[in-house]
Amino acid sequence: MPTLLAIAGSQTAPSKPFDGKNAWATLAEGRPSPHEDLLINVELYRGAIRKGPWKLVKTATLPGKTELFDLSKDAGEKNNVAEQNPEVVKDLEARLVAYARQQQMSLWFKAQRPSSGRRRRPRSIRASTSTMAACRAKGRRCRASERQGYT
Repeated sequence: MPTLLAIAGSQTAPSKPFDGKNAWATLAEGRPSPHEDLLINVELYRGAIRKGPWKLVKTATLPGKTELFDLSKDAGEKNNVAEQNPEVVKDLEARLVAYARQQQMSLWFKAQRPSSGRRRRPRSIRASTSTMAACRAKGRRCRASERQGYT
C-alpha cells in the first residue's frame, strides 16, 4: 500500500500507519528492497517467506513438509536444501510464525461462523449417534440397520 500511495502522490493518515514500506525504487530503479524479508503467504496450514536468496515454503497439512530453496542458484525451485541449511530454516520459520501471530481473522470469515460457536449436527447424524450410544450402553455393537434407526 505505501508503494501505491507514493505512485499516486498521496500519503497515509498518521492515525492509520501501515506496516509496509515504499518499494517503488526497487521496482523502478532496481535498488535494494527496503524490506529485510518478504512474506509471500501465511495461512492456517501453510506459509511462505523470502529473505535474501532464500525462500521457505512450509506446509502443515499431513504429511507436513518444509522446503527451502536458494533462488540465486535454483530459480525454478527444484532442489529442496532444507536439510543442508537447518539454521536458515530455523530463522525463516521463526519469522513466518511471528507473521502468523500478527495475523487477524478476516471479517468475512468471522461473519460465516455460527453465532452459538458450536454447530449442531444434522438430525440424521444425531439420531444415528444416539442409537449407537444406546447399543454401546447395552454392551454390544450396533448392526448397520440399528445405526440407521430401522429397529
